[in-house]
Amino acid sequence: MDRSPVTFLFLMVLAVLGIGYFVQKKTHPEGSATTDPAVLASDFGKVETAINAAKGKVVLVDCWATWCPPCRSSFPKLVEKHDKYAAKGLVVMAVSVDEPSNADSVKEFLQQQNATFQNFMVPWDGASGKGLHDRLGLGSGIPHAALFNRNGERVWDGHPEDPELETKLQAALNN
Repeated sequence: MDRSPVTFLFLMVLAVLGIGYFVQKKTHPEGSATTDPAVLASDFGKVETAINAAKGKVVLVDCWATWCPPCRSSFPKLVEKHDKYAAKGLVVMAVSVDEPSNADSVKEFLQQQNATFQNFMVPWDGASGKGLHDRLGLGSGIPHAALFNRNGERVWDGHPEDPELETKLQAALNN
């Protein structure tokens, strides 16, 4: 029985996998952040799953929109917190409440801000609106942030520029 076609096919598959691995390592080395943030368009359930998956870490979730000037001006401080505290166990997530038709604007803004953490687009209505309210404490206005301790319990929520956030964040990281 002639095995040369099978051997050739096996070697081709091995070569493709090897090239793919090399390209992946060159474009996304381990531990490096991407400068092309992914935006997960979803319902609130995906945000809830991400918060639960981060148990054991401190989680800061920021709700914002591109059409909200205070959100845009406070967002760089969120990126600073991520850069400053990620190594100490902080997980940052941003939840845009923009309309799905604004997805390109959201991604462009996140790229400009170098927001390399988890980013979601969630409608501010129906079941997702209830999740934003019940889990994150979001009332009628943005920007709004919520801080969760290492047990996944919300320990603070409010305006992301409230000085109390830094105090609560330090306490959560040190526990």
